Amino acid sequence: MTLILFIISLGFALLIFTKYKVYSLYFLISHYFLIDLYNYKFGNDDALTFLSKSYREILLVFLFFYFFLNIEKLKKQYVSSIVLVILIIILLGVGAYYNGFSNAVLDWRYTLSPILIALLLSISGILNLEILRKISTFLLLLVTLNSFIIIIQYYSFDGNFQGNWRYDFLNEQNLKINPEYIERMTQYQIVRGDELRSSGVFLSALHAAYITALISVYSFICSILEIKNYRFFYFFIFLTNFIALYLTQVRVGFLIIILSLISFSMCVFLKKYTPRSVIIILIISTILFVSLLFLNQDMLVDSILGRIPQY
Repeated sequence: MTLILFIISLGFALLIFTKYKVYSLYFLISHYFLIDLYNYKFGNDDALTFLSKSYREILLVFLFFYFFLNIEKLKKQYVSSIVLVILIIILLGVGAYYNGFSNAVLDWRYTLSPILIALLLSISGILNLEILRKISTFLLLLVTLNSFIIIIQYYSFDGNFQGNWRYDFLNEQNLKINPEYIERMTQYQIVRGDELRSSGVFLSALHAAYITALISVYSFICSILEIKNYRFFYFFIFLTNFIALYLTQVRVGFLIIILSLISFSMCVFLKKYTPRSVIIILIISTILFVSLLFLNQDMLVDSILGRIPQY
């Protein structure tokens, strides 16, 4: 089974060199959505299993090949390619120096590789407006489907958090990292009080909340800007995702919505994206975020302070 999945991953990654590039990106989005369930089902016990879920790394390698094969058409991007290489070397070097090479590679896999994939897709000219619209719609549909799952999970929860599929899996993963891990800490990741922190197909309610918040903003903006016939549809999508976000019980999700809508409003006010407008948005968003923390001291609880490195 794992060998078949590896071959399928390789095939979809190779599509990046064809006119069917968008299917490589559909598979990438699906990979991010289903990776937690895949890890839960197959684990990570051997090299073949690891390779079968390494689609993002395979795609990243092919994107580098695509970039350098088309570099003559992308002369303006020479500087970008040099910056990318230097960035990789510096970040890997710093991570290896402080945490060891294996830890640096693992951290790179989860933090830097998604950014590099996005940058390479952009500077290689793969992402045009048509493809962006297609993958945005695909992402919206997947997130909304997950939101329905979140709602069903929440209202069908019987109070037995230990029976949730995430419980044993989280315990197992945390004990691998820290043999002294206290099992009862897993409870706080699954329930708050007596209520489930629903997450759909994601292992972490945080991850579910982040993507649900962003799609909530996207669907809300579409309900305003799209042609009249589709506005009700997008508003329904927004409402569904907003309810699901609330059921994840992750407060920062609402902060993402607030800051995103402020940024959108400023872009509308400034009429167009310019370096100056982006800088202004970033500065004001940062000031608002910091002010919110200091004005509302109740937010400065251990659970939030402990996640600052994660953010």
